[in-house]
Amino acid sequence: MIKGIVFDVDGTLLDTLPLCLEAFQQSFYQYTGKKYDRKAIADLFGPSEEGVIKRIVPHNSASCLQYFLNCYKQLHQGRNPVFPGIISILKLLKKHRIKRAIVTGKGPKSLEISLEQSGLNSFFSEIYSGEAGGPQKSLHLKNIRQHWKMTEDELYYVGDTPSDIIAAHKAGLSSIAALWSSENYYTDDILAENPDRHFYTTGEFKKWLEQTLDNT
Repeated sequence: MIKGIVFDVDGTLLDTLPLCLEAFQQSFYQYTGKKYDRKAIADLFGPSEEGVIKRIVPHNSASCLQYFLNCYKQLHQGRNPVFPGIISILKLLKKHRIKRAIVTGKGPKSLEISLEQSGLNSFFSEIYSGEAGGPQKSLHLKNIRQHWKMTEDELYYVGDTPSDIIAAHKAGLSSIAALWSSENYYTDDILAENPDRHFYTTGEFKKWLEQTLDNT
């Protein structure tokens, strides 16, 4: 019986991975003169943008972060970053009174930009952003599980990376692999972590939710 679902953001709720990667590419080129390919940047993810930038531009990280945020915000202009089908999924969960939260590795400032542009804030009762020092997803997920007093069979985490699946299981949640982003480089690695469910489209995910919720 599903009672709660926690979502990652980039590559899960929002098609913002291309925007993140492009903003990083522009920022790193501006501050280092080097061109980083998207896979190389994606491999740095885990810490928030603040942590990633400190690793690549350690002596001018504050300025580079602001440059990144300006690029990232500009790239949102004229775009709706929400994956097709996500709004209807969130409305379905709200209709069935399923608790909803966000746990993401995004830094608080970039998360604010994306949530403001997407208008998704109202769907979530709790929102946890990332930290520069490294991922804290399993800790946040555990806190949510304890706060909501739910078991592994009742609470799911939906994410698009191997570390998301690992964090869910470590925190005592069931896991759902979101494989619908065109910028997902880790499908085989995600499946190797044995998520409880995996979906290649938001349509598949919604169909499963409808069937599961109608039977409870």
